[in-house]
Amino acid sequence: MALRQTAFKILNGKVWGQSLKCQQVVGRLHHGMQQRFIQTSLTNLDKFEVINIQDEKHFEEHVTQSKTPVVLDFHATWCGPCKLLAPRLEKVLSNHANPVNLVKVDVDKFEDLAIKYRVQGVPAIFAIKDGRVVDKFVGLKEEDIIEGFVEKLTS
Repeated sequence: MALRQTAFKILNGKVWGQSLKCQQVVGRLHHGMQQRFIQTSLTNLDKFEVINIQDEKHFEEHVTQSKTPVVLDFHATWCGPCKLLAPRLEKVLSNHANPVNLVKVDVDKFEDLAIKYRVQGVPAIFAIKDGRVVDKFVGLKEEDIIEGFVEKLTS
């Protein structure tokens, strides 16, 4: 089971472009699981991307200028609820029918962006469409709430 999860993260975490690593991990999976797993993962590749912001230009490119709807995650490495929310967001987005990008911003590294978006607590999640905030929530939420949040963003 742990090997399957590792392969999923590699395929969905942008490392999937390095086919050698994927083949090495996926090749170790049981044949039946491998076939189902590859089909599922390849189906979701175009729907979900995790982007960790590197600088403000990177932010502009992947958030305000993005043609794809964005779930913007302001988080901190020391934040317990952030660590619990991250896999929930990834699960919901990986299973969602429409393409959505998950953009992560560390508030300790990018204080100016946190101030610009008036982040007062973490995790702070914003729904961005066509460069504009269309919805937001703060704190840890259950998957069904996150699904509704993403559905509203993509409708």
